Amino acid sequence: MLSSINQINNQSFTARCPQIRDADWVCRKVNSFQHTSVTKFRKQILDFAVSKGALAQGQSVHDLRNLRPISDRNNFLLRLYSSYKNVVEKFSIIRASWKEKTLCDAKATDKMINQYKQHKIANCGEDAFLAAAIARMNEVENVYTACLTKNDKLLGHQVCIFNKDGSEFDGIIKPLNTIIIDPWLQKADFASLLSKEYKTSLVNFIDFDEVDKIEFSKKFIKKIDFTGMDTFLLRTKYPDLIFQYSGREFMQTKRP
Repeated sequence: MLSSINQINNQSFTARCPQIRDADWVCRKVNSFQHTSVTKFRKQILDFAVSKGALAQGQSVHDLRNLRPISDRNNFLLRLYSSYKNVVEKFSIIRASWKEKTLCDAKATDKMINQYKQHKIANCGEDAFLAAAIARMNEVENVYTACLTKNDKLLGHQVCIFNKDGSEFDGIIKPLNTIIIDPWLQKADFASLLSKEYKTSLVNFIDFDEVDKIEFSKKFIKKIDFTGMDTFLLRTKYPDLIFQYSGREFMQTKRP
């Protein structure tokens, strides 16, 4: 009973918290750019192949290349695998383009938005970066992208993260302060709550042990850096990514 009460209290608090509501708004803005996730596409193909008896649980999607084209099922799966390879190849080129070291964060944001619109392919890293860029465009201070880690090793998932009080995020989660925006999972919440949920929501994509503790290693945390002019130009170019509510400021309580 106590756990149920705590769950209700958590849901009630986050529902009232304007910062969580605004973080969810950012999450929905990222997903308003319709796009395919390479990781999710791979999982869909794997699940379908397993359901049709072409692969066993635990096999790689690349094992599909060993199928012989002797049936309608195999021919269809081989076409799916070919489509997947094409998407991966295209995505690799796209990712290399916007991650050029010569690009500042503002130019990378501009390039990424165009790629979302043109190619409609992204993954958690792109979703996290765009969420952080949108938050920064709305003048949130100290916004970061961060990779989930365990013992300083990457777990293969990236999010947007920041402290709602505007302080710097150094990898330490502060309860009821540190917020995660995760457009890939279509979730936004306090990091202390969402990090616990990852063990179930990401179980099909990351191998977790029951005792694993999800962390954010400093070396995989990146601050999104916009100048004042960067923010002005991006806000002017993408007005639909600017929070429009006269009752209060973004991430803040109601104005007096």
